[in-house]
Amino acid sequence: MGERGSENESDSHSEKPRPDVETVPAMLSNGVWAEVEVNGEHLRLFSESNAIGIQASVYNVKTKTWVAPSEDVDDIEHGKDRAAAHARAYLQRAAGVDLPPLQWKESRSR
Repeated sequence: MGERGSENESDSHSEKPRPDVETVPAMLSNGVWAEVEVNGEHLRLFSESNAIGIQASVYNVKTKTWVAPSEDVDDIEHGKDRAAAHARAYLQRAAGVDLPPLQWKESRSR
């Protein structure tokens, strides 16, 4: 009897929709990102509008850490400026190099 209950429980779990997969795309309404690879550093800059507002951030791909975690900004352009400022300061401090020109891409593009 206990085995049958377990079997039914696993069947019911497999039939449930996966809300995490279905809701993630709706959280991001728009935004841009840029990638920087210079002098051994690899950063991704983001300016995005999501479920909690418009935010800017900078991610270090090499160390898998946030250089600048999400910061509230006024709009996407302000976010681009803030992300670039954080990246510029980090690159000066960590590698002694200037931030190269950025090529911003629409979010979810490669």
